[in-house]
Amino acid sequence: LDGNYPTGTDNVALGDTAFDSVTSGSDNTVIGSGAGTAVTTGQQNTVVGSTALNTGNATGNTAIGFRALRAITGANNVGIGRSAGHDASGGQNTFVGGSAGYYINGTNNVAVGYQAGNGFGTTGSSNIFMGFRAGDNITNGSNNIIIGTSADASSATASNEITLGDTNITSLRIPGLQSGASSGDVLTYDGTDITLSAPTGVSAGFSIAMAIAL
Repeated sequence: LDGNYPTGTDNVALGDTAFDSVTSGSDNTVIGSGAGTAVTTGQQNTVVGSTALNTGNATGNTAIGFRALRAITGANNVGIGRSAGHDASGGQNTFVGGSAGYYINGTNNVAVGYQAGNGFGTTGSSNIFMGFRAGDNITNGSNNIIIGTSADASSATASNEITLGDTNITSLRIPGLQSGASSGDVLTYDGTDITLSAPTGVSAGFSIAMAIAL
């Protein structure tokens, strides 16, 4: 403790200059050198990590890791990992992984994986990035789902798009697809044909009906 005891109500601070600017904030727990040092009126934040969560009135955020949610201004964000959500803004975002969501500015975004959504530098909402550097080519766009190592959207401004995997993926398999099929049938794509078939073989009529030449 450096002697700068926090004011406000029901606050806990541990670390050099941790939470030492607070004026009226309440129910905050801040641990780490310089953690929450710029927070003034924020409430219900949980901060663990050196220089994590360093903005004035952030509320309801959870930042765990070195510089996690360092510049966040919105509410109810979660940043777990070194520099997760480092220069992000907005609310209701979840960033898990080193530098995940580093530049994301928007609401209701989820970035899970090292540098997932890292290149997302302007506004956009309701995106899901899962995987090592997934969606790091996006600069602006909303309602995208991007899953897989180094998986990227079709463009930097794509919206309303689902991307599964990167350019190395050559086949698609979805077990249990039920549309027009029996229980246990599997949808496969080998780069040429899409086929819906039973795991142990299908009738000739079913195979002809469900094989789709691209």
